[in-house]
Amino acid sequence: MIETGSHEGYAFVRLTADLLKHRESAGQVAQEICQWLDDHPNESSQVRIDFSHTGIVSSASLNSLIHLRSTILQHGAGMVLCNVNSPVRDVFRLTRLERIFEFDETCAAVKLT
Repeated sequence: MIETGSHEGYAFVRLTADLLKHRESAGQVAQEICQWLDDHPNESSQVRIDFSHTGIVSSASLNSLIHLRSTILQHGAGMVLCNVNSPVRDVFRLTRLERIFEFDETCAAVKLT
C-alpha cells in the first residue's frame, strides 16, 4: 500500500497507488504512517509524502490528511506533500487547504528498501 523509509534525516512515504480516493484506504495510509513514526521515533524531523501516483483525492482523504498532519506535529515532526500533480493541487487550492500544508514539487525520487 505504501513504502516508507528514512532518507537524509526525514521520513519518506511513497503512496504506491492512487490510495487517497476512498475513505478506508486514506485512513489506512494515515494509520501506517503513524505506526512507522511510532516505530522510528528519532529518525526524522519531517515526513515527506510522495503524491506522484495520486491522481485524485476525496473529501475523506483530505480529512485524513488533516488529522495525519496533526498527529505528525504531535510527534514533533513536520509534513511536506511532494510531487502533487496539478489537478490534486487545485483541490487543495479550492478548499484553501494549501494554507496549512507545505508542498515541494522538487522532491527527488528516493530508493526505499
